[in-house]
Amino acid sequence: MAPLREQGRREARLQEAVGILAGLRHGDARLTLSVRDVHRLAPSVIGWLERGATPAVVHRTLTAELPVVMKYPAGVIAYRLRELVPPPLPALPTPSPRADGPYPFQDCDGCERVFRAAAPGRCRECRSGPVTASGDVARAA
Repeated sequence: MAPLREQGRREARLQEAVGILAGLRHGDARLTLSVRDVHRLAPSVIGWLERGATPAVVHRTLTAELPVVMKYPAGVIAYRLRELVPPPLPALPTPSPRADGPYPFQDCDGCERVFRAAAPGRCRECRSGPVTASGDVARAA
């Protein structure tokens, strides 16, 4: 079943890339590409999409500041797809080690305040506050 799902995803990406390339002519009639050119350039567009570029970003990159005289529009598009490819997205941050929920409640050893922590001990205020000679945290009245 997984190969069919992957094939379906590839087909969907190909159709999206073909749609982007074929739709370029809506903004500028000079960007009317042949079917052969669209299918030749589609893998490059798929590469952009897999790097996190949105269809709008691809469209804007391919259509911005075009030369006044454009003899081979497919060549201009191919050049931009090849030379302006975005870098890959950075890896997502790893999830916190405690994915099953928040830390349990603990009673502070210094002030009896309830706080969340992985292990019993002192709350943040008691850990960072000034300590008196008896070891207790000094509190303003």
